Amino acid sequence: MKLYERVFSASIFVFLTSILILFIASHNIFLKRATNLEVTEVSKNANSILNFIDKEIQTMSLTNLEYSNWNETYEFMKNHNKDYIKSNFSTMETFKHQQICFFAFIDNSKNIVYSGTPYENFNVTSNSNININKQIITKVTSLNLSKSITGILVIDNTPFLINCHPVIKENSNLSNGAFLLVKPLESTNIEYLYKNLRLHTQVVKPEKFDYNIDNNIFINIKNKNTLHEYIFLKDIFGENALFMELSVNREIYNTVENSVYMYMILLFFVIFFSTCMFFTFMNEIILKRVINIRNVVIKIKNSGDFSLRIRDSSQNEDEITELNRDFNSLLNALENSQNQLLYMAYHDPLTEIPNRKKIMQILNDLSKDTKNKFALFYMDLNNFKGINDKFGHHCGDFVLKKMANIVKNVLDENCILGRLGGDEFVIIQKNISSLKDIELLAIKVCTALEEPMKYNDCTIYSTISIGISIYPEHTYDIRTLIDYADSTMYIAKKENGNSYKIYSNE
Repeated sequence: MKLYERVFSASIFVFLTSILILFIASHNIFLKRATNLEVTEVSKNANSILNFIDKEIQTMSLTNLEYSNWNETYEFMKNHNKDYIKSNFSTMETFKHQQICFFAFIDNSKNIVYSGTPYENFNVTSNSNININKQIITKVTSLNLSKSITGILVIDNTPFLINCHPVIKENSNLSNGAFLLVKPLESTNIEYLYKNLRLHTQVVKPEKFDYNIDNNIFINIKNKNTLHEYIFLKDIFGENALFMELSVNREIYNTVENSVYMYMILLFFVIFFSTCMFFTFMNEIILKRVINIRNVVIKIKNSGDFSLRIRDSSQNEDEITELNRDFNSLLNALENSQNQLLYMAYHDPLTEIPNRKKIMQILNDLSKDTKNKFALFYMDLNNFKGINDKFGHHCGDFVLKKMANIVKNVLDENCILGRLGGDEFVIIQKNISSLKDIELLAIKVCTALEEPMKYNDCTIYSTISIGISIYPEHTYDIRTLIDYADSTMYIAKKENGNSYKIYSNE
């Protein structure tokens, strides 16, 4: 065999081997990263589901406490006064609005004093509904009614949200029975998740999982088109209750896979042409530039760093130059996509300020050094639900964005504004030297939000309530710090509704 034939054969062999290696490396690295990004993104959806359920339970709890902590309710449990029922439960609009399907007053002997079914618009017959209510009463009364009971209960394959609080008299810890609220977690709620969170959800049976995100979130990848996430929920007894399935289209994976295939096709023809031109051009000119490309690919494969780019010292405009440009364009697209996904993962899409995940990361980083002294402002818009109900969710979104912009304008470089969700915001004030710094900022924020907002032809009034806790003065634990600020905010909301209050452990 002649030398040029041997060189050509060797070149073809190297060419085919290089294509195979690049394909396997690119396919595995890019698609694995795409899968990891999708898993990260879909775990946020699971947290949205859990937050939704928590919010529903919190809403039920607030409604329950309005009755169970009322002196008139306490007296009703003693004398069974019918006037109390007539004046408070004649229409039951509050329960209907919250889709409460069943409520009951239960005395200390675990007998039902009074019950009702304000909302019956879920998929069971009347007889089944009565049977379900009896089963719920039986299971709930098997627990200690002198303590609050909240969570999920599955009856006849139907999940319900349960909220039960003891009926107590003001300034007294003695209970006189309990007040139970029951709400179905049924198709109406699932439809809400689909429309508002753009998730396809359903209740399913357990199966084998590919990823275990934490103790109650699991992920299955059944094929390259769909990724399934499962949320594991326990009932009020701490037993296994149900799984909720979220189906997500794998758009990132398919986009990256198509890009890899297109890139490999382009790379095949360009390198093949370059191999043929090997007999015309000098070995130094071609070989060095091809090796340069391959070195960059290997660096990207080993480091996963998409910021690397191919640097071509040649001044010639040829196919290898085009390959360099196309490859860099692909890396630019991948790097931009990665940066965009990271930004979306740590920022609220509506207000474009740090989200709960980013805020928790900042708080945890600050708390690593106990010498850092900072204040946590926990803020909640007053009458936000009324604005949504009266003007619609578009107006609610406008108010949230406007509020975020107003607050940002009064903050300095030592403050970070974030949104936890809904109408709940936080401010992290760093480098505080005295309590006066905290109070001045709180006053500035409250004052700035006193001005009415204009939406179309409407004037909207919405003030804010602020609860403040201080690290490390109040606690070294971030979760506890948030809880202190949250509870203090509710105190401020009850006392005035347009003010701030600093946590006190007294």
